[in-house]
Amino acid sequence: MTTPPVVLITGALTGIGRATAFAFAHDKAGVVVSGRRAEAGRELAEALTRQTPQPSAH
Repeated sequence: MTTPPVVLITGALTGIGRATAFAFAHDKAGVVVSGRRAEAGRELAEALTRQTPQPSAH
């Protein structure tokens, strides 16, 4: 079993960065996001957790 990649996305709170975060998360990559607004970052992290597929256990 291979380890999924982990990506760091700067400027992830809006626009292309946000869309990129969701695209990677949808493909089951680990996603680390950064931006200048802490509350918006927490909200994005929660949204990524809610809206992306969960890895299957084997």
